[in-house]
Amino acid sequence: MAMDLPAEVLTQIFTLAADEDLIFQYALPTSLANSSWFKHIAGDWSLRTPQEAGNFLMRRSYRTKKALMLTCRKWHNVAYEHLFRCLFFNTPLRLFEVVKILDSQKGAAATENSLGWWTRRLHVCRYSAHELGELGIKYKDMQRALLTIIEHCPNLEIFHVDWPMKEIFGEVALALARHSKRSLRVVHFNVPRNALSKVIWALDSLKFIVAAHIEFEPGHAVRNEFGDDDEESVHLGSAFDYQLDLRYLYQLSVVGYAREFLEQSAEWIMPSLKIFAYNQATYGGAVPEAILGFLKVHGDCLEFLDLDTNLPVDTRRILDLCPQVSTFAFNADNRIMPHNDRESEVVNRPRPNIHTIGLHGLSLAFGVGPANTAMATTRLTQRSNDLIMAALSKRNFPNLQRVRALSRPMLMDLNRAGQPNEDNGGMARWTNWWDTFADAGIALEDCTGDSLGNLPEIPGPGDSDEDEDDADSDEYEDESEDEDDEDDDEEEEEEDSDEEEEEEEEGSSDSEGENILPGWKKLIPPMDDKPSARTQELRDLLKECRAMERRRDLEPSLLPPSFMMMMGGGMPPGGMPAFPGADMPMAMGGMGFGFGGGR
Repeated sequence: MAMDLPAEVLTQIFTLAADEDLIFQYALPTSLANSSWFKHIAGDWSLRTPQEAGNFLMRRSYRTKKALMLTCRKWHNVAYEHLFRCLFFNTPLRLFEVVKILDSQKGAAATENSLGWWTRRLHVCRYSAHELGELGIKYKDMQRALLTIIEHCPNLEIFHVDWPMKEIFGEVALALARHSKRSLRVVHFNVPRNALSKVIWALDSLKFIVAAHIEFEPGHAVRNEFGDDDEESVHLGSAFDYQLDLRYLYQLSVVGYAREFLEQSAEWIMPSLKIFAYNQATYGGAVPEAILGFLKVHGDCLEFLDLDTNLPVDTRRILDLCPQVSTFAFNADNRIMPHNDRESEVVNRPRPNIHTIGLHGLSLAFGVGPANTAMATTRLTQRSNDLIMAALSKRNFPNLQRVRALSRPMLMDLNRAGQPNEDNGGMARWTNWWDTFADAGIALEDCTGDSLGNLPEIPGPGDSDEDEDDADSDEYEDESEDEDDEDDDEEEEEEDSDEEEEEEEEGSSDSEGENILPGWKKLIPPMDDKPSARTQELRDLLKECRAMERRRDLEPSLLPPSFMMMMGGGMPPGGMPAFPGADMPMAMGGMGFGFGGGR
């Protein structure tokens, strides 16, 4: 019966089975997107970033497409085009293998008979210069490979390159403008700072983009003779003060050495801009004034604002310039002018539109990790954390629903320590914050979207070292299996076996040990049944879908529906436990206990 389905129906089924509805979303992951715990093959817990989760999803999608193609001849004919819809390269060698395949179709280039005709996403992972050198690959070789692939992909919608393109960016941008300017919707560039003029001309030619991520790295002329940032080193030429018309741009994310970019973009036309994020990274130049200049022009319509900078920013002026913002993230380690001896002056007046606040930093708040010492600077930072947290109240933010600690290193330090440090006040600080937010009906979350205090389970007496997170086992399969990308397999597809897919389905089962709550010494009984990894994944997905439906009408969304998948939402206040660790439901990846503390 299944074999009698028309090709159009099979195409829709294969699209869903290969997760292409997620892979081809235009939204870029933000700092509010959920990270997730997974266990390394060595047994240690770590955090998977949203970007890493997306890479894992694309690798798994490729294995699914291979399985579909190898099922039968009819499925092969229908699924054949799916194999090239997303070109994901986690090793530079595969770029050149794809080039060989595409070059063999010279006569069919840019037509429906070309494999590149079906490509909608091109994703190149980050490679270091050392790695390229070991493989004997030069930048010119990478340039030729990228240009060839772009030439054969006239319907490209998402161009995502984490690899620093350096001096070849100009040629790549020209190829995109020549072959994909009408279809391209999302760009992800990594360029040197002194290539800003080329970035401006590239954006000018790509008028239909809706999301852009631009990472500026230091160029050759960034440092002056004294080793300081040379603010006059970027020469824009005719691109200086050139006004761009990016009327469809909805999301803009900028990283690194971007002072000049912010100054230039303040004069651009971007009426649809709703999401803006800036991450200072390693840049130490004068950014706050450039940010304010940008927000004076574009802040009126923003709904999501994320400023991750180590330099002090005036949150009062920023929020005054962005009256429609509903989600606001900033660095809580920066000192903000104290309103009094109890809280910082974060706002000039109450902000009823804001329902979610994200906090970067907090690296010293809980007294754990290598950065924590008894130095005066540590105590000053902790004091600043306390004053900022006190200001995140219903008085200043009447509709505030959640406060999320966004730092993954901080959460990793907490996990290694097991709980906040009691000796230097870390546990007392966490207890005070939790009680304050719980009394106000505000969820205090970590970067996974779970309550701040829920850490991966500690293995009980019955747990073995072989009990690993299923997602992690998939990840390590990827490192060995994914040496074949969506590239050379049409030459050997009939010869490949299904062993990879069978291994993926087998997954390890949940452990049976009892989870001991540190501090509480309370036992949480394990689940009675022992589901397979796939069954547990479906249960967790069903639970999350039910929770999303319950709160759909109760809280405003962070983004329009098309952008929700990559954003992450977080738990509503009604879903918080009375205290971390008490009656906490088991969640995916072994979540299930807090760090207690005898409260």
